Amino acid sequence: MPATFPRRRAALLAMTGLALTAAPAAAEPPWDGRSILCESCDSSATDLALASNGLSVVGWIDDGVVRAAIREAGDPSFGEALDISAKGTPTDISVAAGNRGEAIVAWRWREPGDELGGRIQARVIGADGVAGPIEELTQAAAAGTDPGGAARLTEVVIDGQGTAYAVWNRATVLGFRVESRVRPASGSWGPHTFVSTHAAGNQSENPVLAANPTAGAIVLWLDRGVGLWRSSVTTGGAWGAQQDVTGSTTSAFVTGLSMDRAGNALAAWNTGSAGSAAGYRPARKAWNAPQAVAAGENTPSPRVGLDSAGNALIATRGIQVFRRDSLTGAIGLPQKPSGGADTQALPRLGVSTAGSATLIGQDARSAGLFDQFASLGSSLNGRFGPTERIGPEALRANDGRGRPGQQVGVDVNGTSIALWSRGKASGGSQINVSVRPSGQGGTVKETAAQLKTNQRISQAAVRRANALIALLKGGLGPSNIRDGSLIAADFNESVSVGGAETTAVTSPGTIDPVPVAIPKPGSGKVTFSPGQLRTNQRISQVAVLRANAVADLLSNGLTGQNVRDASLDGRELADGLSITGTDPSKEPTTGLYSPGYDPAVGLDRSAPKIDPDVKFTATAAQLKTNQRISQAAVRRTNILLARLEAGLTTADFVPGTITRADLTGGAR
Repeated sequence: MPATFPRRRAALLAMTGLALTAAPAAAEPPWDGRSILCESCDSSATDLALASNGLSVVGWIDDGVVRAAIREAGDPSFGEALDISAKGTPTDISVAAGNRGEAIVAWRWREPGDELGGRIQARVIGADGVAGPIEELTQAAAAGTDPGGAARLTEVVIDGQGTAYAVWNRATVLGFRVESRVRPASGSWGPHTFVSTHAAGNQSENPVLAANPTAGAIVLWLDRGVGLWRSSVTTGGAWGAQQDVTGSTTSAFVTGLSMDRAGNALAAWNTGSAGSAAGYRPARKAWNAPQAVAAGENTPSPRVGLDSAGNALIATRGIQVFRRDSLTGAIGLPQKPSGGADTQALPRLGVSTAGSATLIGQDARSAGLFDQFASLGSSLNGRFGPTERIGPEALRANDGRGRPGQQVGVDVNGTSIALWSRGKASGGSQINVSVRPSGQGGTVKETAAQLKTNQRISQAAVRRANALIALLKGGLGPSNIRDGSLIAADFNESVSVGGAETTAVTSPGTIDPVPVAIPKPGSGKVTFSPGQLRTNQRISQVAVLRANAVADLLSNGLTGQNVRDASLDGRELADGLSITGTDPSKEPTTGLYSPGYDPAVGLDRSAPKIDPDVKFTATAAQLKTNQRISQAAVRRTNILLARLEAGLTTADFVPGTITRADLTGGAR
């Protein structure tokens, strides 16, 4: 019988797209009490993954068995642990979580006593909570060409479409190789492929993998033959051409990699005594020249995180945090989170697609003793808050052997998950997990003033949603689409595109903010009554429904129907491409709408009727419920605004739907 996680399925299956909870009302809640996953385990064999909607999975090894636990989006804690592997000598755990509810656990399996051998195994846990069979990802040796060898250092991720990517190292007679298999959503693992060059003398090791929140993945690996890190990208099919990343052989070791929803990638690495460096790869182009991040030997192990708009944080040992602006590309001066120590701090950084960030590390407060801390920030544009302890007490390594088995993730709601460990005098490490919920604190008072505050929050969300709807009703133009970001496949047959796409880097151009109406000062009187509570809730529900409609449209993909007629002049095309002609006879006679979009219903959605049998009472609890609905609406619309203000790209459009009518007269 297949193993099943004790998971609350209804809540998960109801979540699609941006599944959000309330924004902070006032004070942020503290970290909750820790859950102990294992009292005496190997802290080097742990992993944590968060889907952007909040689904979380942790994996670890206990008594020779790979184990995992899952936390549903919005749940306060993780469910029961499930045995994933057989009992033996597994190592090199990697876990992944997807927005559709699926999770994957992968590991290296080796026979007892065989330190050099190994093969990669994986197990998929479906959205229904059922764990599938253990699967072998490494292929059998091919006689005469590839006698096979030890596999190790596996990594697995899931992109925003539910496609899973697994990569690992394998030793063959030709040397070490980076290999991969890809698994479409709800499908099965595809054929075995080589990511790195499979030729004698090419030594490819230490793969690092990141998924695109929309679709696709990127992998980096060390080409030891030349001492450079190289990369390859896929959007769900074959891995692309290899590209050099670091540009230098000076002690480079990549420790951070992230992708944004447009397909841009950011990596960071150590550079020995020179400190740290970062490299940026615009979608479908070559890596830019590396940029220095911090100097000095106290700044290695940089970690990176990108939000949906392409803004980034880079955290280095020390603890220093640098912000990289998505439009200018500039890496700013370091921030120093309050209370962060300068010594022995091993940073782990989590950044959500919405821009919330959490930084954790280990801090040597006294000789040989390590404390855990978390330094919290509200967004990539804000500063980190004061240091907070993760657990209920100051956590120290009992035997002075502080272990770096720690990771952190942040979902789109701002909920943070921390996985951390501490050494034990008896050997091994205690492995723990802790949750910091999104802000829901603060005091709500039973007054008309509080009702008016809640109403303004709701109205702000409605205005934001209306601005998005107005723009997407055929109002998009060059100021909303990044220069050099569209490809030939985006255009209908009424437009001919010629040339060959190059890897030149272009500026994104000027992206205009979405114009949101400024409210006039209100003169209406708000009374503290059940009727006013009902009215406020309807305003909030209108905003949530409209935000959901916009999110659904963006998820399905935009079309030329959303673009202002006669507005595109060719600057939007990727470098090397140009419009070579148009054919009016092939212009579609009806609008090319996004899949699943009903023009008769549109985006202007009203709130459903409230059941008259549902009674509203003028209480603080009802006020807080309404406030959370309104805050959720604001949070959703803010994320959508940030997404559009980052500039649209080919990833946002349904292929073959931009037509001749969308081009300026000069481009026709």
